[in-house]
Amino acid sequence: MEERPEIKNSNCPNCNKAITEDALFCEYCGTKIVAESEETVEKGTLAGAKKHLDKHGIIAITIIAIVVVATIIFLFFGRGIVGKYNCSQLSFLSSNEFFDCSSIRAKVGFDNKIIIYHESDDGNVVDFSGKLNRVKKNKDSKSETEKNEELEKNSSSKSKLYETYFTYVADDSYKEKLHAYVSYNAEDKELDIIMEQAAGYSMFYIFDKANKGD
Repeated sequence: MEERPEIKNSNCPNCNKAITEDALFCEYCGTKIVAESEETVEKGTLAGAKKHLDKHGIIAITIIAIVVVATIIFLFFGRGIVGKYNCSQLSFLSSNEFFDCSSIRAKVGFDNKIIIYHESDDGNVVDFSGKLNRVKKNKDSKSETEKNEELEKNSSSKSKLYETYFTYVADDSYKEKLHAYVSYNAEDKELDIIMEQAAGYSMFYIFDKANKGD
């Protein structure tokens, strides 16, 4: 008598009724039957995806941490020209005539915007406002800034040179822009400004960087 092959049964995970082992769907409740190997692959895929996301998450957190630390270092240790300044000298460039500038201040922002203002009983009043543009040195030719003896005298290897056009903010009716050169000496934390006035003479400012408490 011919032996019939043994039919292996298993149970439906939903209704727990007996079904053939190779069934794709339960004939009683219609639940899809996932083979053990397929389920293992599915779990492995999910685990791999989770590991992949965890790895990228760690990388993203590391990058954010580096940016934050670099920003803190820049703010507290590498601010360079950015900051507040107190005027220590104001004079005509072509003469020895000096003016009292004890109430005059300068401020340079992270956007390279510079303002010159004075302190009064009514509060701070902004006189001039401009945007600093870096002047690049050329080995073969000298810029106007380098030719100026006053800026050269106070400059060093760590000095940075800028050019700007100041707008006189205190008077709305006065719209003329005043050309100026700015030199920042990183070693002495000194800001020198030569501003060309409309009358044909130039004003020479020397500012010293203020302490954090000022």
